[in-house]
Amino acid sequence: MFKKMPRSVGIEATKLYEMLLTKGCDAGDAKLKVVELYSPPRVTKELGKLPILSLVAGSCFDLRMDASGRSWDFRREADRRECRKRIAKEKPYMVIGSPPCVDWCLLNVNFNHKTMDHAEVHRRETEARVLLDFAAEIYTMQLRAGRHFLHEHPASAKSWSHWSIRDLLQEPR
Repeated sequence: MFKKMPRSVGIEATKLYEMLLTKGCDAGDAKLKVVELYSPPRVTKELGKLPILSLVAGSCFDLRMDASGRSWDFRREADRRECRKRIAKEKPYMVIGSPPCVDWCLLNVNFNHKTMDHAEVHRRETEARVLLDFAAEIYTMQLRAGRHFLHEHPASAKSWSHWSIRDLLQEPR
């Protein structure tokens, strides 16, 4: 994934890390955390292979199973609450959000939803909104704290026009 990172990027990240250390930050605080939301460890797994980079793996909140073997179900308020707490505690530099896009994907909606029972389509769309709105809430937490997020959805996905993402796109940062 990161094998072709330009040397200049690694050098710049290392200088930033060293500057933070010389200003009194301890090594753990000087490294910037990256958290993955709705994703198994992908980016965070690769970060461990780049000791020169001042980014470290934070939590992964996967719907199937995270690094510790736990599955997160963000349809449940208890899991959303615990995720909020962990992100607030970790203060990650970046959250990479990959909420399920199957029910936001135009191809799926245009072909598959037409053949499904109306009640099932409604259930799936409601669930998709809950998961997307939670991702947007986490992104908003990041922005309010002066941190960053990356929303990973296809450019053609309907999610980009959903109010929670549309509102984020209006943010001046």
